[in-house]
Amino acid sequence: MLVDTYNTHSLKLLEENPQEFKKKYIDKTAFIHSAPEAEEGKKFHALISYYFKGFDISKFENVLDETEKAIWEKLKTSDMLKKNYVAVEHSFLIKEKSFFLNGRFDAVYKENDSYTVVDWKMKTLPKDPEEDLQSVVYLYCAGKIFDTENISMLYFSLTTHERAFVKLSSPEKYLERIEKIIASI
Repeated sequence: MLVDTYNTHSLKLLEENPQEFKKKYIDKTAFIHSAPEAEEGKKFHALISYYFKGFDISKFENVLDETEKAIWEKLKTSDMLKKNYVAVEHSFLIKEKSFFLNGRFDAVYKENDSYTVVDWKMKTLPKDPEEDLQSVVYLYCAGKIFDTENISMLYFSLTTHERAFVKLSSPEKYLERIEKIIASI
């Protein structure tokens, strides 16, 4: 079976472990499991999304445990919830020569003529955000979607409020890296 659509997770797996990629995406024999941290992250992603969309989130807030409530209260006072967001939980699908790239931006805000893609992280930020495959894919795709090279990516830790900021540097090199990974199949 031919794989023609890739996201950050599938590309990372292909780059790091081609055999596991084959099991999961071609043979479809890998077991899928979800880490508890991922479930907590999903909860906060949904809460933030509903908050920005203007939904009544009081019921969600009432079911947060004490630790989660502390994280949420601290987040509500941060500058991150005061940005001029133009998109929240924005899914994308970009066609390239012989494949598609897909994913979902957690949020995108605009300041002047510059766009910033925000990625909420529960705890730790990428060790090398400039080289992280998520930065490469998201910045490349955001440049195509918003038709500009004035794009940045901001990783934001919901627990520590640490930030890592990456500016789009070379869409051509990003595409070369993506194509090289895909060519390894």
